[in-house]
Amino acid sequence: MSSILKVDQLQDSGGNALITSDGSGNLTTQKLLYPAFDVYLSSNQSSISDNTPTKVQFAGEALDTDNCYDSTTNYRFTPTVAGKYYVYAQIFFGGNSGADVERARVDIYKNGSRDLGSSRYLRSQFNGGGQNIEPDNLTVNITGIIDMNGTTDYLEVYGTLNTHDNTNNGVFYGEANGQSGFSAFRIGD
Repeated sequence: MSSILKVDQLQDSGGNALITSDGSGNLTTQKLLYPAFDVYLSSNQSSISDNTPTKVQFAGEALDTDNCYDSTTNYRFTPTVAGKYYVYAQIFFGGNSGADVERARVDIYKNGSRDLGSSRYLRSQFNGGGQNIEPDNLTVNITGIIDMNGTTDYLEVYGTLNTHDNTNNGVFYGEANGQSGFSAFRIGD
């Protein structure tokens, strides 16, 4: 004996559509990992003031599934679907005029603040402990999971660079010189 199950939509336990059918054999799957984006620093961002948090202007877009990343004005991700997002950022730091890097830090800001709620911060840092560190450039990256409300919450990346002599301005290296990037995708509710 064979059984046939006829449905127009398959849902998860929360009532979210996973697969829908138009009745003619055409299936549409729910984009569980959307919205998603992947952006990069398309050119060097120079004259970074020493020991000052500076927003990274990721203007090059490799992926932006739902047009939720602003690559021209605010350089921020504002997803339109609530949920938990896996977030990744990386900055390739350098000291201008051969100044050696003493400390380099990457922060993920949510809604303009490092505080993501419950006193939790997403920060990754290299600290040379006051020593003159060679070479004069390095890469720092960060990953984490952040809850987003799908309406007003947004994410930005800030970099802070402290050179050994505390006077030279630094640089965030762009695509031609290294790998500075920012990406996120929804992993669930």
